[in-house]
Order: sequence, then C-alpha cells, then structure tokens
Amino acid sequence: MKQRRIKWIFILTTFFLVTVVWSLSYAHLSKATIEEKNEDLSIVQKEAPMHMITELFLSKNIQIGSHEEELYQELGEPLETGMYNGGYYFAYDILTYFVNPDSEKVNAMAFPGEALDLAEWQQVEAEIQHDLKYTGLNEMDGLWNEIYDWEEYDLMIERDTKEEGPMYLWLMEDSLFYDETY
Repeated sequence: MKQRRIKWIFILTTFFLVTVVWSLSYAHLSKATIEEKNEDLSIVQKEAPMHMITELFLSKNIQIGSHEEELYQELGEPLETGMYNGGYYFAYDILTYFVNPDSEKVNAMAFPGEALDLAEWQQVEAEIQHDLKYTGLNEMDGLWNEIYDWEEYDLMIERDTKEEGPMYLWLMEDSLFYDETY
C-alpha cells in the first residue's frame, strides 16, 4: 500500500513539475503567437475593404486601358451596347465597360449598387473618406456624386441623394469626370 502511495505521489509530482516547466517555458511563446495572429488579422481587416474595390473592378482580365477588342475576346458579346456621355458602353452580366471612341480603350467601369454587400461597402466608404476629391450634386443627371482618389484611378459613387446608398460605383481613369484644376 505504501508503494502504491509513493507511486501516486511520484506521478502527481512529475505531472505538476512538467506542467510548471511547460508553463514557464512555452506559455510566453503562445502569448506572442496570439499577439502575432491578432496583428496579422488587423492588417487583413484593414486591407479587406480596399480588397473589395479590387475584387469588384480588377478581378477580370479587362482593366482601365484595355482595348475594346479585348472585351469581346475575354467576355464575348455584351448584353447591351450604346452611347453614353460621348463614349461607347458595353454592358455585361454585372459590370458595364465604357470605351473612349478616339482611343478605343476602356476608360471607365460601372458596378450596380444593388449588387453590393452594403455592410462590407460601408467599411470601404469609411476607409476612403480621407481620399475624397469632390462631392456634390451632378445637376445634369440630378444625382449626388462623390469622387475619391483610389490608387491610379478615380472611384465615383453615384447616389439618388446624399443620404442614400450607392446606385452605381464607377472606377475611372484619373480625372475623367473631375479635374482638380477647374
């Protein structure tokens, strides 16, 4: 019986010592790892809103500056074509591409606001506020416009009124609709 008790004391003591040694040796590493993961997560969360713009407009092979022929090669026949503000438009499933008739290159893309995840979009709007170039009523269309500087492009949000959600998001050549020199 005494041997059994000694055996249990030995097992419990060993277990206790192993636990203490592990705690002292590796617990700080776990905390550091958790802090690293949290830092990585915060970086990803900061990039996530901007990633949404890239995903909406730049995930296909057609970009601002792509030639009109590339639209047909990459995306096939458009659902609708026509003229808008002196240029051609080519409407596909969700994106509409606008082409400068002189250069025959894409100079703008429009994405319908009703297709947005509004909760995610609100994060994007919060992130881009510091890049606002212009805000005001477009009297010709009767729409509220906000134009932001985004990378080498302009991002325009068209709304029915200042308080409403986006009707359309536009990714455009820099200063296509708004030139700061005026």
